[in-house]
Amino acid sequence: MRIGMQQTCFGDVSLAKCFVGARRAGAEGIGLCYRTADEARCLGDPRHLQKVRSLAERFDLAVTGLYLGILCADESLIGPAPVISQSSELVRRAIAASAELGGPDVIVPFFGRNRIELPKEFETAWTAVSELAEFAEDHGVTLAVESSLHLGQLQQFLAGCGSNFVKVCLDTGDVTACRHDPASMITGLGSTRIAQVHLKDVCVASGLPPDFNVRLGRGNVNFRSVASAFQGVGYDGWVVLETPAGDDRGAIVAANIEYARPLLGMLRLTQQQDEDTDAALLAKGGVS
Repeated sequence: MRIGMQQTCFGDVSLAKCFVGARRAGAEGIGLCYRTADEARCLGDPRHLQKVRSLAERFDLAVTGLYLGILCADESLIGPAPVISQSSELVRRAIAASAELGGPDVIVPFFGRNRIELPKEFETAWTAVSELAEFAEDHGVTLAVESSLHLGQLQQFLAGCGSNFVKVCLDTGDVTACRHDPASMITGLGSTRIAQVHLKDVCVASGLPPDFNVRLGRGNVNFRSVASAFQGVGYDGWVVLETPAGDDRGAIVAANIEYARPLLGMLRLTQQQDEDTDAALLAKGGVS
């Protein structure tokens, strides 16, 4: 397994500073997020893609995925045909951008106004994703569906899509908040149907909304059972931390990495490697 970090872990800072933060924390990759119309337009901008490629090479980080958070702002893939058509075009643009970046997963979230709750929405969603699957396959890119669906529904969704290029992005925090067991979902899906896993904690209390503003290991997610499930199915893909933004110096971000690494059976970077990393960053000049 390899550890990545979602761009949102670093708060509202520049893309370059997100890459710096991920490298200093000891991550091997970074997941990029497109949550607004302006951010989504960047997917079709060659200058943005060149900047991402340049930063990835400079800091020796892979791009783990392109998260299309903007889809949650509307009934993007569950609503009226014109809305689905427009949203599908955005997904195709992201797939093409992914192919330019080496093929990171395109993560399609079904939350917010795009949340699947009714049978008709389920059918509409898998029809839309099925139609996108061929375009994804042509570009060698995996569509990673992230949702509140339970295991049986996810299995049915993937079967309905009928493509090896449609898989699940499993978020441990969201799954737990929905009263599902992430370890059981990992076991039930198996390694071949999981595109990547987002590691996130949550505090769940009766009568209160889920609280995601919590460090790993301090909420209700049973991470040891999650790690055991990884081992049981032989999962060896990306584990991407999607933790709350921390302090400016990156201590909280680093603490979450340090929690995850031994949990997943990984060794920490040695002190010498840390020093070499800092020296390399300084040698390449300031980052804006």
